[in-house]
Amino acid sequence: MREKFLFLFCAYFLFGMTNLSAQTSQKYYYVVIGVFPKLDDAVKLTDEANLKGFSAQYAVQLTKKEYYVYLLQTSEQKKAKSFLDQIRKETEYKKAWLYKGKLGDDQ
Repeated sequence: MREKFLFLFCAYFLFGMTNLSAQTSQKYYYVVIGVFPKLDDAVKLTDEANLKGFSAQYAVQLTKKEYYVYLLQTSEQKKAKSFLDQIRKETEYKKAWLYKGKLGDDQ
């Protein structure tokens, strides 16, 4: 009985660790409309995009110490590409692009 409990405990612990490492290594796709070295510039573009009806956000890319302004964050590449195409066709953000990785608190 003790061996069965020990086996189940180890299996649960190992499964939990595998699941946790999968979550921490997950990459995201961001539809980016601007990158700035100064926070004030990122805030300004975020506010402008939000006034136009978007749910824009900004986050810092820690390695480069730059602020990325984005309109979408998703783990689904197909969804990100579709949204990017739509943004380029239907808005003034013709130079929007995809960033794959992690930004801000997600890093």
